[in-house]
Amino acid sequence: MPADWYVCQTKPNSERQVRRRFEDQGFLAYLPLLSARRAINGRILERKAPLFPGYVFVTLDTDDDEWKPATATKGVLTLLPSSERPRAISARDVEAIRSAESAGLFRSGVVRPGERVRMFRGTLVDQVLECIESKGDRLKLLWNCLGAPRVVYARISDVTVLQ
Repeated sequence: MPADWYVCQTKPNSERQVRRRFEDQGFLAYLPLLSARRAINGRILERKAPLFPGYVFVTLDTDDDEWKPATATKGVLTLLPSSERPRAISARDVEAIRSAESAGLFRSGVVRPGERVRMFRGTLVDQVLECIESKGDRLKLLWNCLGAPRVVYARISDVTVLQ
């Protein structure tokens, strides 16, 4: 029987170490990452951070006691839900997160003029727009609607940057 996916809660800032330790023990582990941009001294820096801080996905076979060593891994607090026995999550959910990450949908922070963004919240959901100007957390965007360009405004938190 194939192993199921479980959510592992980690100690603060230990996600990468826990993933590596799981893999060293032969478990398949997955840590979804968010690409976060920040402007520092006029330069845009990009770094990868955990999408779900404090959590790592891991595959385990709970029919035998294979899951118990996973809870004893350094940096692990518990397998969720924290009870007698962990509960599996849907493999489709984990695969959806993996495909969204590989498609570059988990990006946040500074948007440069000329970059294309997709709205994921608000009245223009799923529309692709082009950034004209970025000031703080507000964006000035160009939207081609019915063949005519329109200027719209949005918050950075409402868009994802397309690659």
